[in-house]
Amino acid sequence: MPIIFEGMGWKAEKAQLMSAPPSVFTCAVGFTFAALADRMRMRGPVIVMMACMCIIGLLTTAYSTNTNARYVGTFLGIAGCQGNIPGILAYQSNNIRTNSKRSVGSALQVGFGAIGGIFASTVFRAVDAPTYLPGLWASVACQLFLILGVAGMTVYFKAMNRQQKEGRHLECHPDFTYTL
Repeated sequence: MPIIFEGMGWKAEKAQLMSAPPSVFTCAVGFTFAALADRMRMRGPVIVMMACMCIIGLLTTAYSTNTNARYVGTFLGIAGCQGNIPGILAYQSNNIRTNSKRSVGSALQVGFGAIGGIFASTVFRAVDAPTYLPGLWASVACQLFLILGVAGMTVYFKAMNRQQKEGRHLECHPDFTYTL
């Protein structure tokens, strides 16, 4: 983030300082959306809403010519992306019944999530400064992939929950249903 902020014309010290407020905003947004997901008892729609927020923020950062608007875009982009991580982890955990499967699933999910650091280092290249359009578009693509994945899983989970209501036991348990 400080590198992107330096591309907006801020000195390194100011860029470092200005990278903190979006993270604070992300915490507030993450807690708010987590409470919403818990109240609705649905994680998929909240994940999609946050991914859309991220896309709006990324595109604002990418294409706005106003530095203040670009800065606001970073708030939305970071909040949508980072604030979505707990929801995605909960979505995965809610839809796996046994502890052993859930442990393996969580470890795999966190491990693959760590690949994001490698991905970022390859798509946010210094040669693309100051706009970093390829990196921002690669991030938009990841969010679109997330939306498609959640949409596909929602269709699948609805079909499976319908079968459970008809008497088929999901995950070998009579009361288990998938969280949408």
